[in-house]
Amino acid sequence: MTEYADLRDRMVDVQLARRGIRDSRVLDAMRRVPRERFLEAGFEEFAYEDGALPIASGQTISQPYIVAAMTEAAELKPADKVLEVGTGSGTGDGTRGLPDEAPFDAILVTAGGPSVPDALKRQLAVAGRLVIPVGTFEDKQSLLRITRRTATEYDEETFGAVRFVPLIGEQGWAENGTRSASNHAAGHVRAQSVTDMIRAAIEPLPAFEDPAFGTLFDRLGRSRVVLLGEASHGTSEFYQARAAITRRLIEKHGFTIVAVEADWPDAAAIDRYVRGRDHAGPQQTPFERFPIWMWRNTDVAAFVDWMRSHNEQKLPSDPAGFFGLDILQHARLDRGCSRVSRQR
Repeated sequence: MTEYADLRDRMVDVQLARRGIRDSRVLDAMRRVPRERFLEAGFEEFAYEDGALPIASGQTISQPYIVAAMTEAAELKPADKVLEVGTGSGTGDGTRGLPDEAPFDAILVTAGGPSVPDALKRQLAVAGRLVIPVGTFEDKQSLLRITRRTATEYDEETFGAVRFVPLIGEQGWAENGTRSASNHAAGHVRAQSVTDMIRAAIEPLPAFEDPAFGTLFDRLGRSRVVLLGEASHGTSEFYQARAAITRRLIEKHGFTIVAVEADWPDAAAIDRYVRGRDHAGPQQTPFERFPIWMWRNTDVAAFVDWMRSHNEQKLPSDPAGFFGLDILQHARLDRGCSRVSRQR
């Protein structure tokens, strides 16, 4: 489908190439593989977000960047024989490898172990590469590449900190969270913290005035309604980000409604301004009641002026409007989120 092809292209350009993936073969493969087909039903629209997602058997598929980084680290060649351990949908003890099929030119392990399983090292061909996350779950794991130089010698390289689900098996973690009997040191598995999950999901952003900022949100262009909130009210950076995203949706994707959690009559005064309409009734300064500071500030004023300039370039029948969702009572508190939608 064209929609998914566009999302794959964006994933490769933004999440992979911009973050340092250089192998053209890896980028090409990531551009062609239909990631949405491997997900549980209902998750297809999130297939190309940079985060782990559920698959069958209660398992997950790694975020695209990690898939690409591990594949690039494996330095695969067209005729290589590759074993992947930790796909989440196979059977057997992955820490033992697959000795009947060895040797392998590359082994990729997509689960974190307390140490590098000896069985997997022995199943590498000479010059073969083993890519595996290793470490305890109290600390970050490290992504390692083990290269077999001779029958008994191995080189080890580190590719940075990662966080994976535990590698369960004889030479990994036991089901109860301790190291298996074949590993002598004790260890414990702990679930990912909120901080870890945020760190895995965040994306670096350019400056708000950089046109590249808005293009990052083109993934939302096919949505009918986009909800934009913020972690704290009254922070200028959140107002600027929200405005930049909204401008992009209006300019490039045809959105025509900006609906904010604000007093309906107050927002109507702003709507008349952005559409250049006269008001026949008595004039009253909007946003005199709570939440004055949420909407009467310089960031919102700059966005409103932009909407007016934008509408002046449009046909009278096709302006973008500014609407309030609430009729505020005297003591009512409001949450200050906004919605952007496309008329159908």
